[in-house]
Amino acid sequence: MTDLEWFYDNGELKKEIPQDCIDDCSAVGDCSNAVAYWIKELEFKVDRQTAINYLDEFGAWETLESDTDQEITERVLWVACGDISEQGEWMGLVH
Repeated sequence: MTDLEWFYDNGELKKEIPQDCIDDCSAVGDCSNAVAYWIKELEFKVDRQTAINYLDEFGAWETLESDTDQEITERVLWVACGDISEQGEWMGLVH
């Protein structure tokens, strides 16, 4: 089950991520402070297991099961902003 404020039950994105957030969180270099800021500002939330399943498909993080909810959420927003910046869209926690 996904967070109904940000995602539909199937994991698709329900709300629009603001352009300022996309720009800040997809900038070159370390974006961790920007990502943390925007998570708080937007009250961005993800369902832990749905997010782990989504992120696991990238094969980039070996510690997902032991990561905190905050770390998981940060990775999701960072990936989302990168996808939107590069591809013009992000469907949500679905592939």
